Amino acid sequence: MAYLVYKANRVQLEQNSISIGRSKTSELVINETTVSRNHSIIKQIGDKFYIIDSGSSNGTFKDGKRVHSPVLLEHKSLIQCGNAQIVFYEDKIDDESDDTMISLDTNFIVNSIVVIADIRGYTAFSESVPIRKVSKFMANWFKDISSCIEDNNGCIDSFIGDCVYSRWDVSDDDKLASKILNTVLQMSNVTKKLSSAITDGEFVLDISAGIHLGEIIVGTQTNNTGLGDTVNTAFRLETQTRTLDTDILISNEVCKLFNIETKIDEVMLKGKSLPMKVCGIRFNEIDNFI
Repeated sequence: MAYLVYKANRVQLEQNSISIGRSKTSELVINETTVSRNHSIIKQIGDKFYIIDSGSSNGTFKDGKRVHSPVLLEHKSLIQCGNAQIVFYEDKIDDESDDTMISLDTNFIVNSIVVIADIRGYTAFSESVPIRKVSKFMANWFKDISSCIEDNNGCIDSFIGDCVYSRWDVSDDDKLASKILNTVLQMSNVTKKLSSAITDGEFVLDISAGIHLGEIIVGTQTNNTGLGDTVNTAFRLETQTRTLDTDILISNEVCKLFNIETKIDEVMLKGKSLPMKVCGIRFNEIDNFI
């Protein structure tokens, strides 16, 4: 159970998304001049809650740090919108077990396809564009990227700044490959459209992605975040897209599962002792593989 406390008001976070602002249509209405009409949004992803600024005039802060991109909230996080201070509370059932090791009683292993997508050129964009526009872009990106993943039956594991980590459990779904590749293509299109619109074409950002298949550990002791070497490898594949000059870098394991027949390269990834077989594809090539 999660809720917000502002002065004497308590707002239960029972909806997928909660808006904060001066507007009467906001779920949490704050009638202060330093608060914008549509100031910020709290969105629930799984059992996690994120705060994102909606392009407000005076900014949104979490524990004293300005919010530019989706930021995870923790129990008793202090949110500041203009001069208004709000406290986020999250009541969870404590695990009274003395066993601090990962236990299969509370965590389980699943075979998943992990997709890591990161915005290319975001640093230059955030340093050159007014902060209100950056915040507005990220608020819309957060919302639209979530829809891309959820509409294709994916699970949003977490947002890390301008990066999103999503996953799909391996199943007999014969459309699994097309769903995942379509998701990545849709995320690319969303990123280009939003960045171009908010900067009148000055910046047209895009994403790059790494995709890997393998076992991950998920459960209460990992805060329902998928962990393991599979996840680390997907992150490193995304990083290697720049070196190999490609949009998406896919491990050979995923290529086999998706029946992708294209040129296979070998790359050395950080933390690996042996080269890894991968294939790189461009967004405009995706239709050839689905």
